[in-house]
Amino acid sequence: MSHTLHKTVCTFHCDAYGHVNNARYLEFLDEARQSLTDLAWFGSQGIMVVVSRIDIRYVRPAKLGDTLAIETELIELGERHGVLQQLISRDGKTVAMADVTVACLSASSPRPLQLDGELRTRFEAMRKG
Repeated sequence: MSHTLHKTVCTFHCDAYGHVNNARYLEFLDEARQSLTDLAWFGSQGIMVVVSRIDIRYVRPAKLGDTLAIETELIELGERHGVLQQLISRDGKTVAMADVTVACLSASSPRPLQLDGELRTRFEAMRKG
């Protein structure tokens, strides 16, 4: 299932030009990913969900007072990684889009975990239904 988080642009999100600063988009994307996954479950299992790559494309600026919709869905699931597609839009128009590669690590090993069993099931739940 895809998930949408709504965010209103505040003064501290903006740069001197009155646009949302590029680093803030990364924070918006991170907040949307965190609201999608049950981080408490991963933590209780001793698993960290980490970002290994972000490919972001900025299309148009967002400004103070804009209400942004941040959609997140799983578009690819490999043996040891997943790719989430995230779209930031305003009034139905794309502001930015990103493909975010994530993996799972345990405290006992620096290598990405195999995404099978319950772990795979939890990732599959992030697909658009």
